[in-house]
Amino acid sequence: MSILSRRVRSLIDEEEIEGLCLFRFYENITIEGLDAKNLTIGDRLQVGEVTLEVTSIGKRCFEECKLIQSGEVCELFMNVVFTKSIKGGFVRIEDKVSSLDK
Repeated sequence: MSILSRRVRSLIDEEEIEGLCLFRFYENITIEGLDAKNLTIGDRLQVGEVTLEVTSIGKRCFEECKLIQSGEVCELFMNVVFTKSIKGGFVRIEDKVSSLDK
């Protein structure tokens, strides 16, 4: 499952940034205020009834992307969080996200 911040999703939707995969990438969950820099592999998040464990942070870049070729940093490089589900359930719009102790 992939998670992206609302800020990065807005930049993509408003076409303020360009890249090879930006317009092909769609996250499963968009979170207001997500700061991927504060997460580490193994961290657990509670989203509604669901418990998620962070498995990786950042998306691999492709050499043929014009952002990489120009030396710019892609917003997806360090702002996408990939997780696995530890406990299933329902996630609803406006559900709060909280960090759980490991």
